[in-house]
Amino acid sequence: MKKRKELRKKNFQSIIQLNKRIEYLEKLEKEREPMFSFLRKLFLKNRDVNSDEVTELKQKVKDLEIYKKDFNSEKKRVEKLEKELVKFRDASEKSDQKVTKLTTDLESEKNQKESLDRNLIIANRKVSELENEKKSDVIKKLNNLYEDLNETTKSGVQNILKAKAKTSILVSGVLNIESLWHYTAHLRNEHKDKEFAKLKLMVETLLEEYKNIADVKIQNIKIGDDFDDEVHIRDNRSLEMDGKVEKVILKGFSVNGRLIKQSIVKVR
Repeated sequence: MKKRKELRKKNFQSIIQLNKRIEYLEKLEKEREPMFSFLRKLFLKNRDVNSDEVTELKQKVKDLEIYKKDFNSEKKRVEKLEKELVKFRDASEKSDQKVTKLTTDLESEKNQKESLDRNLIIANRKVSELENEKKSDVIKKLNNLYEDLNETTKSGVQNILKAKAKTSILVSGVLNIESLWHYTAHLRNEHKDKEFAKLKLMVETLLEEYKNIADVKIQNIKIGDDFDDEVHIRDNRSLEMDGKVEKVILKGFSVNGRLIKQSIVKVR
């Protein structure tokens, strides 16, 4: 913007100087005709005029011719500069309009960004609130399941699940998920189905929470899959030693790509 103003100022100064030059040349042009008239009269009246005076006058005429050429040249140059100045003004106006538009667009984008930032902060706050509510629901669910266990089962998991505080069961359950899974499978083998169902729900809930802090994958076992003792454990109530998966009793899981527990399935 500053460079355009300096260039515009320089062009104006050039035109002013050229106009002064043209005024001077126009003045000489006006003097040219009277001088020629004077020379004609002089030669007609007195052909014996002093040769030095004639030479001087002739030189003035030549100078006038030269000035005339300079005048025409300068005049053309001024006209060219004026045309360029008009183009420059038009381009400058268009450029100013473009700069104004870009400034307006930039301000609009800035306002939109600020609005999006505010909305993002609000959205993150809501997500955090929802996560806290969800976490609170999970903690409440785990505590209720624990409280619903009979005293024998509570005694069996006393070294696995800690119920000192509201979050203790969640934290201790995730840390000791393998032991809890193993004890849950034990209840199934002991045919303590009611207690097994409660602990199974606790294991499933804890595994979902475990996935939030580690690379945990729960086995995806489908009914009708071929029994595979590398990924399955046959339930002791199965009537067949080999065959198809009839029911998934307790899902297994892997951590960081390493299989920790195989799924317990009923085979038919």
